[in-house]
Amino acid sequence: MKKSSRKIDKVSNRIRTKRSNIYLLTLIFVLIGAYSIAAQIYFIRELLVVFLGNELCIGIIFSGWFAGIGIGSCVGGKIRKKTDHVIPVFLVFVVLLCLLPFLLIPVMRVVRAIFEVPPGGYASAAHIAAATFISITPFSFMVGVVFPLACRVLIGNSSRGSIEIGWVYIWESAGSLAGGIIISFLLIPMYPPMVVFAWGCLLIFSTSFLLACYVRQGSGFLKALLFFLSLVVLIVIIRGSPRDFDRYLEKLRWNTFQTGLKLIVSRDSQYQNIVLAEAQEQYGIFGNGILSGTYPDEYQSALRAHFFLSEHPDPGRVLLIGGGITGFLKEMLKHPVKSVDYVELDPEFVRIIYPFLKPGDKKAVKDRRVEVFHMDGRRFVKEAGGKYDLVIVLTPDPSTALLNRFYTVDFFNEVRKILSDKGVLIIGMSSTANYISREIADYNGSLYAGLSNVFPFVMVVPGERNYFFAGTADGLFTKDPGVLSMRYEKRNINTENFSPLLFEWLLQKDRIEFLENALTAKKDLHINTDFHPVTYFYNLVLWDMLSGEKGEIGFFRDIKEKGVWCFYIAIVLIFLSGCMGFLVKNREIMIRFSCLWAIGTTGYAGMAMEMVLVFMFQSFFGYIYEKIGVVVALFMMGIAVGSLFMRRWLKRSQFVRFELLITLEIIIFAYAAASPFILSLISKTANAGITPFFLTEYFYFVLIFVIALFTGMEFPLVCHLLISSGCESGSTAGSVDAADHFGACFGSFLTGVVLLPLFGIQNTCFFIALLKLTCVGFLVINLRRGLAGAQ
Repeated sequence: MKKSSRKIDKVSNRIRTKRSNIYLLTLIFVLIGAYSIAAQIYFIRELLVVFLGNELCIGIIFSGWFAGIGIGSCVGGKIRKKTDHVIPVFLVFVVLLCLLPFLLIPVMRVVRAIFEVPPGGYASAAHIAAATFISITPFSFMVGVVFPLACRVLIGNSSRGSIEIGWVYIWESAGSLAGGIIISFLLIPMYPPMVVFAWGCLLIFSTSFLLACYVRQGSGFLKALLFFLSLVVLIVIIRGSPRDFDRYLEKLRWNTFQTGLKLIVSRDSQYQNIVLAEAQEQYGIFGNGILSGTYPDEYQSALRAHFFLSEHPDPGRVLLIGGGITGFLKEMLKHPVKSVDYVELDPEFVRIIYPFLKPGDKKAVKDRRVEVFHMDGRRFVKEAGGKYDLVIVLTPDPSTALLNRFYTVDFFNEVRKILSDKGVLIIGMSSTANYISREIADYNGSLYAGLSNVFPFVMVVPGERNYFFAGTADGLFTKDPGVLSMRYEKRNINTENFSPLLFEWLLQKDRIEFLENALTAKKDLHINTDFHPVTYFYNLVLWDMLSGEKGEIGFFRDIKEKGVWCFYIAIVLIFLSGCMGFLVKNREIMIRFSCLWAIGTTGYAGMAMEMVLVFMFQSFFGYIYEKIGVVVALFMMGIAVGSLFMRRWLKRSQFVRFELLITLEIIIFAYAAASPFILSLISKTANAGITPFFLTEYFYFVLIFVIALFTGMEFPLVCHLLISSGCESGSTAGSVDAADHFGACFGSFLTGVVLLPLFGIQNTCFFIALLKLTCVGFLVINLRRGLAGAQ
C-alpha cells in the first residue's frame, strides 16, 4: 500500500484507505488554489476601481494579501496542534474561506463611503492599507490557516512529512495556475464576480461533502452542513441571484463616488472596469473609477483638434493613440489629412460608447480615411509600417507603470523612427494653470528632459494640461498665433466650436516663457526610461501630496531625498544582526531561524523578480493581456515544477545536506545580479533587429520560468531540513508558508512601490542580489556547525 494513502494517525479522524480519498483531497487542494487566485484577481480589480488605483495600490494590496497568509499559516499550525479532529476542522475552515467573498466584496464596494473619501478624491495610503486590512486580509488569513491543516490531513502518519507538504504546495500551485488562466481569459469578460464565486462554492462544497462521507467519527453534522450548503448554492445559481446581487452592489459602489450622474452601463473588460454614466444628456466615461472623458464636449474636442492639426503645416498621415472616439476624431478629419491610424486598446470601450455617439462621430469612426486598431499603442509603434507626419498621444497621465511606457525616452526613440522628416510628436501631461509647484516642476520637467534628449526641437504650451510638441525639423510647430491662424484659415474649415482667435489665448508668450524657465531650471532630474521609470515615481509623489495631510512631508519625497543608499545600509545592518546568530548555542533555534530566513528572502526575491520581469515585458511588448496571462501562468508552473522536482529528489535521496540549500541561495543571488545585464542585452539585440520578435518573447518566458523554478524548489527542501532536524511537521508547514509569504509581502510592496519607480531595474536587481548574498553569508557562518551534519 502506498504511503500517500495510509490511514490518518489516531489523533485525527480516520479516512478509509481508498485511492479515491487521495483523489478527493487532491481535488480540494486544486480547487482551493483556483478559488484563492480568483479571489485575489477580483479583489484587486475591486479596490483598483474604488481607489482609482495604480501600482502603489497594487503593492499595498499584495502586501496585505501575503501578510494575511503569513499570519494565518502561523495560526493554522497552532490550531492543528490543539485539535484531535483535523479533517472536520479543515473542512470547516474551507467553508468559511468560500463564504468570505460574499461578505468582503460588498465591503469593498462601499469602502469609499466608510472612509469618507471625497468625490473624485484620492485615498491616502493609510486608507488603502486600512481597506486592505478589513476587506482582503481576512480572506488571505483564512487561506493561510487552511494550508498547514491541509498538509496535516495529507501527511497522516506518513514518515516523510516533508514529501507530503510538497504535494500540497504543488497541487495548490497547479490550482492557482489553472484558475488564473480560466479567470483571466474566459470568466472576467463574461461573468461578474458573484457568479464566479457561487460556482466555486458549489464545486468545493460538493467535493468536501464527498470527503466528509469518509470521516467516521463525529461527521454527521458536518456532512449535513455541506450537503445543505451545496443544495442552497445550486438553487441560488439556478435562480440567477448571484448576478442580481452583483448588479445591486455595482449601483451601491457607484453611489459612493457621489458624482451626481446616473449609472447607465458598468462592465468589466479584460483590461478595466468601464462605466458610462449620464446627467442631462451629458455622459461621463470612467475607466477603473477614473474619469476618461465626457461626451459630448464639442468645445474641448474642437479646441485640441484644431490646435494640434494647425501646429503642422501639412498633416497628411496621422497616428492617434487613444482619446479619439468622443469628438476629437470628427474635428480632426476636417483638416486635409490623408489617413488616420487610430489605436484604442480596449474594444469593449468602443462598443459601450458607440451607441451613444452622435451621427457625426459615428461617421468619423467609419470614415474611409480612418482605420481603427485594438492593440497596445506602444506595440503598434514598434510594428508600424511607413512614416507619419503627426503622432498624437492622448493617453492618461503616467499614474501606473503601464502608462509610464508612453513617457519614456525609449518610446520617444521608437516614435522618432516612424516620423517623417517633417514629423511632429504631440503628448500632454497634467499641470496647474497659474502655479508651478516643486512636485509639478519635477513631474513635467522629466517629460521635457526626455523629449529634449531625443528631439532637437521641443515646445511646451501651458494650461491645466501642458502639451508638448517635439520634432526633428525647425519651423514646423510655432508659438506664433498669426502663423497658426493663417494655416487654419487656409484650410477652409467649417465649425461652430472653434475660432482662430483662440490661438491668441492658447499661446500667451509670458506664460510659455514662465513654464519653460521652470522646467529647464530642473537640473537634477533623472531621464525617464523603461529601465528607470522616474516619471511614474514623480506621479506617486504628486499622489502622496494630494492624498496626504496639508503640510505633511510625503513618504515618496522623503525616500527620494534619502536616496538608494538607505536601503543598502539596511541590508548591511540585517547581515550584521543575522551574523549574531553564532552567539546562539541552541542548535534547534539556530537551524530554524536560518532556514526560515532563507525561505523568507527567497519569497521576497521570487516576487520581486517576477514584478521586474513583468514590468520589462510590458515595457517592451506592450500590454498584451493574453501574454501577461502567460507570464503569470509560467510563474505558477515554474513553482509547481520546482516543487515536484525537489520532492522527487528528497524521496530518492537518503542524505540531503545543508549545502544544497546554500547552492540554491547562490543560484538565486547570481540570477538577480545578472538580470540587468541579460535584460539590457535582450533589449538591445531586439531593437537592433538581431533577435526575431517572437524569440525575444521566449527569452522573457524562460527567465520567468527559471526564477519560479528555483523558488519552488526551496520550499519542500526547507521543510525537509527542518523536519529532519526534529521540528514537528504540522508546525513546520505553517512556519515555512508564513515566512515565504511574509517575504513576498515585502517584495511586492518595496519593489512595486519604491524600488522600481525610484531606483530603476538595475538597482532593484542588485538590491535583491545583495539580500540573497547576506543570507548566504550568515547561513554559512551560523549553520556550519549545526546543520552540516543534518540528514
